[in-house]
Amino acid sequence: MRAALIAVGTELTRGELPDANASWLASRMTDIGAEVIGIAIVGDDPRRIGDALERAAGEADVVVVTGGLGPTSDDLTAAAVAQRLGVPLERREEAVQAIRSRFAALGRRMPQCNLKQADIPRGAALIPNPAGTAPGFSVRLAGARCFFLPGVPGEMRAMFEASVAPEIARSVANPGHQIVLRCFGVTESRLAESIAALEPVPPGIELGYRVRFPEIELKVLARGGAAAAARARAVADRIRSHLGPIVYSEGRIRLPELVVSRLARRGAALALLQDVASGAALPALVASAAEGDRVLRRADVRPEVAADRRTALELRRRAGTDAALVLGLAAPGAGSTVASWAAAGPGGLAREGRRSVPGPRDRVSPAAAWLALRAMLDLVGEGEAPDRN
Repeated sequence: MRAALIAVGTELTRGELPDANASWLASRMTDIGAEVIGIAIVGDDPRRIGDALERAAGEADVVVVTGGLGPTSDDLTAAAVAQRLGVPLERREEAVQAIRSRFAALGRRMPQCNLKQADIPRGAALIPNPAGTAPGFSVRLAGARCFFLPGVPGEMRAMFEASVAPEIARSVANPGHQIVLRCFGVTESRLAESIAALEPVPPGIELGYRVRFPEIELKVLARGGAAAAARARAVADRIRSHLGPIVYSEGRIRLPELVVSRLARRGAALALLQDVASGAALPALVASAAEGDRVLRRADVRPEVAADRRTALELRRRAGTDAALVLGLAAPGAGSTVASWAAAGPGGLAREGRRSVPGPRDRVSPAAAWLALRAMLDLVGEGEAPDRN
């Protein structure tokens, strides 16, 4: 199944807001088994909205459009769709009642302009909005099923998962399966070079690379029906075996979250020590994880630190924690920075490392923090199966 995505909003075409919906939708459509063949952004102009919709419907089996369903005069998506279909807008009573109920539940008076959101092209199927006032709708155009959702990310995602994803999934004849291998400690070009050294990728398997500094997502996508999952798993396992520790995990969870979740699963507390040059990246990464506040017991900064096993083990003992990380940065020469790190884990095991990290300081600091967290992952993952989340 081929899919196309359209984001509507002049605030997007002017660069005033990023399109937060397209990447999420593209990822979810891929998960479902659809092939996203294009993403378009158009302003709040009925003719341009209609033109983009007709182009997408002429090439794809399903089109998902976000934005332009609000209550203001520049929300024109429903009117543009009605015009292209040659039908009038109709005020749907069930949509009116849902909007009134939403405002009543919030204890607020409903502005009359919100009734505009209940105006839907004649013949369209309503899509309920459990998180806001703007209902969505779906129509058929040029043989494609077209879904229209609000541009507010939280509302759009809730409606997509509840109403759109199940319908698309039922229509996918040959569902695909994607595995994301999370890689760290290598450049994109070196990673691609290493993958190229393997046997040729089997037919029906697609490899994709996405740099998400300081890691790289290597995506293994298999198409072709019920056997897709097994075929993707076979290729992913071969790549993991070939790359070794470069692949630290697979799935959606990134390294900081993974380390914190493993510590939390053990009921372990963490202490941090770093020098002033290291910046705030390491404690910020730990604290940003879902259970970071519970795991992070102590974070100290000194002008200079000796980032070695002995210091990490001593920090662990003095802080009374189960694990400790020490990080330091030094600039021995122009244009170069050396990161030193040490990790002490539960049971008294410890590791240390040292590596030159290229780039400006605002990139060196988070990269060095990831090097320290990668060492901790090895310590808290001893004896565990490969992470698949």
